[in-house]
Amino acid sequence: MYVLGIDTSTQICSIALYHKEKGIISETSQKIDQNHSHTLLILVDQLLKNSEITPLQIECIAVNSGPGSFTGLRIGMAFAKGLAHANNAHIKSANSLDILASQIPFSTLPILALIDAKNSRVYGALYRYQEGKLERKSEYFVGNLAAVLERYKDLTCIAIGDACESYSDRIKNIIPKIYYIANSLNFLRATALCELTLTYTEDHIETLEPFYLLKTQAELQLEEKEEKKNEKN
Repeated sequence: MYVLGIDTSTQICSIALYHKEKGIISETSQKIDQNHSHTLLILVDQLLKNSEITPLQIECIAVNSGPGSFTGLRIGMAFAKGLAHANNAHIKSANSLDILASQIPFSTLPILALIDAKNSRVYGALYRYQEGKLERKSEYFVGNLAAVLERYKDLTCIAIGDACESYSDRIKNIIPKIYYIANSLNFLRATALCELTLTYTEDHIETLEPFYLLKTQAELQLEEKEEKKNEKN
């Protein structure tokens, strides 16, 4: 079974073709300075051509559901759903933080997955390997860097994710016993997405939506208008 992995949750657009028995067939990752919509179709087309695979041979689409860039998530989700519908393929999704944590194959220390949410904010979750199985040990969280990481100040752990590059010194000041991995491992890989979703159940294409975790600017503005309206009443 061929699986096409699509990750547009951050500036790094990662695409992979994976086979259930053969493993990774091909993978490409590219930093996108503008909108993912300009390059996603081109990258997928090139990947399939280089692999000598047609879209009709893809039986499953794996997509990152978030959290991450609002625009990036919408573009990736729409593309994945459209391709799945056109090719009558299954569609599965995985959380960004779960994917990141899975990219550390094993650790005796807890794993703190952190994604830069911009403006000194982070998305995150804590994981730990127990009996060889990776398990999430916290709720998914988002908030101001100092506020959300204060609870882990006494923790000895490994951290992964682009927030470790963006806020390296600040995180280290809050959690002194935190250990960073190589920067080359801090970006989300579509291969890890494909592998993670192999055991997942199929999502319903009609109801599958991005997992934003953080409210969009439009939602915040709407809430502000409603609050002002209620104050006047």
